[in-house]
Amino acid sequence: MPKGRKRGGGRDSCLMPFHYSLASSLASGTVFFAVQPATFPRVALEADVWAEFRVRKLAFRLLPTSPSTVAQAAGYIGGIQDTAPSTYAQVVELLPSCLKGVGQTIPSSWVHVSKSELAGVFPWYKSIAGSQDPSEESPGSVIVVGTGTEAYNIEFKGVFEFKVAVNSANTPLALKLREAVRKEKLDLVMAAERKILLKILQGSDPQKITP
Repeated sequence: MPKGRKRGGGRDSCLMPFHYSLASSLASGTVFFAVQPATFPRVALEADVWAEFRVRKLAFRLLPTSPSTVAQAAGYIGGIQDTAPSTYAQVVELLPSCLKGVGQTIPSSWVHVSKSELAGVFPWYKSIAGSQDPSEESPGSVIVVGTGTEAYNIEFKGVFEFKVAVNSANTPLALKLREAVRKEKLDLVMAAERKILLKILQGSDPQKITP
């Protein structure tokens, strides 16, 4: 559940711890996980009501599969890269990475991605995907590599931080109507103040006041 919801500087924010595990099969020896709310189902639900996010903590590890007939590696890739690592040898060269050997029956070590690597290229990212620039939606990705279509099992945990609460009632029409109501109320207040000012001026020197 989200925690640490707070209000400061006119903006709401909250921390969202998460824990997620996925067992599936590789496609042509690889699979990518963008580090963004949409990748993690429970986090995605919370993201619907926030405009921006950043990742405060992220850790991952490979779990054993049955049968475990090939070696696998998983690593964190920061930002958007023209040519991302795509082979076992390339992924194991990443500093935030882990290995699972042939026949391994215990999980790999946890990989804790550093704060500097999680920061990415922007201080905050869009909570809901859909921008023209994918670098605005994720600080990086986790890749799992093997050899073909063998099974993999990866476990994630960490903390997302969200800010700028999104009101589902803020449609263009609703905003226009609220602005019209606000303007009408302001006009009424100004008209009332004008009447009071005229009365004061008329009481002091009626001949100098024109209606």
